[in-house]
Formats: sequence, C-alpha cells, structure tokens
Amino acid sequence: MPVKFPDVCLFKEKIEKDCNVTTKLAACAFTRNGHVIAVDTNRTCLGDKRRRTYHAEAFLLKKLHKIKAFDRYRKVCVIVLKWRPSFQDWNMARPCENCERLLRNSGVDRKSV
Repeated sequence: MPVKFPDVCLFKEKIEKDCNVTTKLAACAFTRNGHVIAVDTNRTCLGDKRRRTYHAEAFLLKKLHKIKAFDRYRKVCVIVLKWRPSFQDWNMARPCENCERLLRNSGVDRKSV
C-alpha cells in the first residue's frame, strides 16, 4: 500500500508561527494512511553566550517518544519541509546526515526518510 502524504496546508500556520529561524524547516510525522501525528519546526535558543539552532527532526522525535507514537502506531512516516520564500511555498527537503541517522535508528519508516 502506498504512503498517503498529508496536506501541508493543514499545519502551515502553526509552522509559520512557531519557527523563529530565517530558514524555516518543519518535520511532520504521520501514519501510512495520512493521519498527522505531530509537527515540529527548527528554532533557535539562547545558549552559553551564543544562539543555538535545533533541528526540527530532533524536536519531532522528542515529541513522538513523549506521546509513545512508536508503540501506538505500527509505522510512522516523516517528511521534512522547507519554506522557499522565492516561490512562497513549502517544498520537500532532505534531512542532514545526523538527523537522518536519528530518524532511522528511532524506527521511522525508511521509505519516508
């Protein structure tokens, strides 16, 4: 059965409100039939004398473990989206190597990473 991707418009406003970084990235976890489980964005936080950027995928995995999504759902898929200001639209993005490894080790369906 093919994976049904969720409609990005459903959570677009939440992403634009929560993300406080110039390059807006969002990670969305959903089931194979398109039911959205959780959405999170990248953001910056003040650290030890400097600002630190945290990746959307890491925030999303933390949220998924908190709600026990991997126990509750058989397969969890994740897509990563990037805001393209020149097109005024969201496009698919590839996670960095570290985030891709985190997603695969946590049990995310390989077809979506």
